Amino acid sequence: MVEKPLIAVVDDDESIRDTTQDLLDSAGFRSAVFPSAEALLASVPVDAISCVIADMRMPGMSGLALHQKLAASDHPIPTVLMTAFPEEPARTQALRAGVLGYLTKPFTPEALLAYIGAAIRLGQGGMQPSASDGDDAERRARQAAKMEAIGRFAAAIAHDFNNILGAILGHGDLAQLKLAKGAPARRHVDEAMRAAARGKALVERLLAFSRGQPGARAPVRVQAIVEEALALLAPSVAPEVRVERRLEAADAAVIADATQLHQAVMNVCTNAVQAIGRSGVVTVALARARVEKPIVLSHGTLESGAYVRLEVSDTGTGIAPATLARLFEPFFTTKGSGKGTGLGLTLVRAIVAELGGAIDIKTELGAGTTFTLCLPAADELPRCFASTA
Repeated sequence: MVEKPLIAVVDDDESIRDTTQDLLDSAGFRSAVFPSAEALLASVPVDAISCVIADMRMPGMSGLALHQKLAASDHPIPTVLMTAFPEEPARTQALRAGVLGYLTKPFTPEALLAYIGAAIRLGQGGMQPSASDGDDAERRARQAAKMEAIGRFAAAIAHDFNNILGAILGHGDLAQLKLAKGAPARRHVDEAMRAAARGKALVERLLAFSRGQPGARAPVRVQAIVEEALALLAPSVAPEVRVERRLEAADAAVIADATQLHQAVMNVCTNAVQAIGRSGVVTVALARARVEKPIVLSHGTLESGAYVRLEVSDTGTGIAPATLARLFEPFFTTKGSGKGTGLGLTLVRAIVAELGGAIDIKTELGAGTTFTLCLPAADELPRCFASTA
């Protein structure tokens, strides 16, 4: 039986040691805690440790000094430093010294585990940490921290948004009572009420997201969601922008949270319309697709099986390579101040991944962009998804 990796935690603060050890234990690692660098060096053979997590500032030997001592040994160990003092010079000094990662307290579990995962892979490969290994782990740690910030942001706005929606729904109810069903204005009020109801469901989803809870999944007809999203988007489309529909999967369903799926479709379609500007064509195509063997898309892998494929194409200006590389990064936006949060595509990617799907992007400067979302079909789920549905 393969022994679990041993992670050493070194911090003079007992509460930090205990909290970190609990996290490591729950993630399936063996852990040992030490109040000082000297205690670690005196207690455990260096070659028995897979990764060291150490406080940057401690009485006696500092975390950086511990890293330098371990790096000079016959069995170099990847080290992650943590600190409550996020000064940039200290971080730069640590990374230049070759530490695998640098965490600012309080840190998220995902950020810490990202670094530990990189350390374990290094140990299995029998090689020294490289700049790219540290950069990759640090990038994933920053991504985890940003996702946590999104959760806090979502929880903060949900309450106020609910109050606004309450007023809209209340006045909408009164308007419906005063308008006959056949009245010309009634149709617009009904559409506004449907949009407000969808917004209320979205608030509930935001609150669930902030608490780390998955959406309530059930079979959802994708074409109905796409048609509703396009209907809501129609009033904001410029007169010279043509939206072409090629919806050929009326009976196709996926196992999903309907509000989540609507949010993903709405974000992708809205981005396509905005990429057009004043004139152009947006094509929205929906169809079934079968994957005979695993294929790798630009953002994710599809296992063999049946899928529902949504393609949203625009004749806009295309996406520059530098922008494409950061497209799903939380809070990244190319829109002007007050015109974008940088969260739309981040949530699209999270939703698609949670549903067991993948995303493909094809773009050409001056010619436009095509976003393809592939989701497992409910009538024949791929093996990797069927076990979790």
